[in-house]
Amino acid sequence: MKHVFIIIISAGVLSCGSQNERSGVSESNVQASNVQDSTAIMQNFKKQEECWNSQDLECYVEAYYPSQSVQTVSRAGVTKGYDAILKDYQKYFPKDRMGKLHFDQMELKRLSDEYYYVVGRFNLTYQVPDTMLQGWFSVLLEKIDGSWYMISDHSS
Repeated sequence: MKHVFIIIISAGVLSCGSQNERSGVSESNVQASNVQDSTAIMQNFKKQEECWNSQDLECYVEAYYPSQSVQTVSRAGVTKGYDAILKDYQKYFPKDRMGKLHFDQMELKRLSDEYYYVVGRFNLTYQVPDTMLQGWFSVLLEKIDGSWYMISDHSS
């Protein structure tokens, strides 16, 4: 009986493997896709740092999906809509108050082929006075038309 059980389990495992091969999905393809997505997402955050540090808020908000459904959440409340988010950044961070931005301690979690959840820390360094402002954020990203966009951003 023990041998029959082992044969049945082995047959089930083999059939799953051949089914994945027939469907064109392999573990290495999934892992490669995850690496590509993670790399693209991290490049988006790197671009945001570069835009911010160049004092270009229009460039910075390109990471957000340009729609009325995109939102940010902060101490000031909930802001909905791409244009409103840009206006908030312009209001609260005029060029002389932007400092230098760096993201770190980032963790990416794949939720599905279309969604990632990212948690990290932002660091704003100011020369005068010599201070650093730090906080945490969580972002929900959606893959839309082959690109990753923030659809919800919570910072504190």
